[in-house]
Amino acid sequence: MTRSTVENGENINQFAAFVGLDWADEKHDVCLSVANSKRVEYAVIKQTPEAIDDWACRMRQRFDGRPVAICLLASSGLTNPWKHG
Repeated sequence: MTRSTVENGENINQFAAFVGLDWADEKHDVCLSVANSKRVEYAVIKQTPEAIDDWACRMRQRFDGRPVAICLLASSGLTNPWKHG
């Protein structure tokens, strides 16, 4: 595997940005790096559905709907917020 691929073989160059998301009970810390940039941005998202939705919508708009890679760090006792069923 080269630096330009991710584990499932997809091209890493397809991503508009890379996000590290530290999921917690009261707030979520975000570290964002735009592709092909050395600049790193930091933010905090409140633990409310509205704040999370607002953040996700801003990411979609900012990157014109292009894929954004997200790495989620969560405590072992956390229920996956995206798990259905």
